Amino acid sequence: GVWTFSEPALLDVRERARSLSEVAAYRAGNMALTGAGEPEILQAAAVTPSFFAMFGIRPVAGTVFGDSPKLVVIGRKLWEKKFQSNPLAVGRTIALDGESYTIAGVAGLPTELLPGAQLLVPLLPSATESRSAHEIEAVGRLRAGVDQRQAQAELNTIAARIGRENPVTNAGWGMQLTPLAESIAGPRTGRALWMIFGAIALFWVLACANVAGLQMARSISRRHEMSTRL
Repeated sequence: GVWTFSEPALLDVRERARSLSEVAAYRAGNMALTGAGEPEILQAAAVTPSFFAMFGIRPVAGTVFGDSPKLVVIGRKLWEKKFQSNPLAVGRTIALDGESYTIAGVAGLPTELLPGAQLLVPLLPSATESRSAHEIEAVGRLRAGVDQRQAQAELNTIAARIGRENPVTNAGWGMQLTPLAESIAGPRTGRALWMIFGAIALFWVLACANVAGLQMARSISRRHEMSTRL
């Protein structure tokens, strides 16, 4: 089967992979928000600082977080709902799961990758975490001039090396590259869309043929009338 990454494995890939120009990770979940009106359970995600640059997320107010563990970036909808789009919300302290976080900024969040997410908190991978804890999704960007086949070959080598170094937790484990669009939408979505497109195109051709046939039949039925008119 296919599993998510462990934090040490992510750090190994970030350090060793030369075919990837950027590596990021995220973990979706829920967090309890207090200190901003009525308490509320919100969909959230923990993301690495590199996540923002990889997906082109630019704040509309404030900034994004770096390696500081107690900062949060909130989405536009939450900003409008809880803070009435007030720029002074940046720098304010809120409580998430009972812990204090400072709002670093406001940004549009990637709804295709993180559907429903209303805020982002830092994910700071640790090499001391268990390699058996597969809890995070890893995303990489191919370096210019490198194709998926080349990157996959390098990751195979890295996975084999990790397995030798950590035989108890990683022996027999590999890494598989999947295009992000396919990961989000599913491997057969493209084929299904082409089949739908083909069905619509065929329907359109049949409709045009029917209209052309009706026009021709109408012209034939009015041939005597048009001759008389001429």
